[in-house]
Amino acid sequence: MAAAPEGAGWIGDFALAASADRTFPRTGDPEAVRQWLSGKRASGDDWAALEDAENDYLCY
Repeated sequence: MAAAPEGAGWIGDFALAASADRTFPRTGDPEAVRQWLSGKRASGDDWAALEDAENDYLCY
């Protein structure tokens, strides 16, 4: 997800924000990202972007 290209919609926006945060679990699994989001008190859009990114990842 952190490698999502710019302009990739809300997944790209999420990836850009995550890449700016040094605490983002770059080598973590989706569960590690969920824990990171919980710690950040993320918005509903962030959770939706994570779900979309995870679905895209699982399709490949």
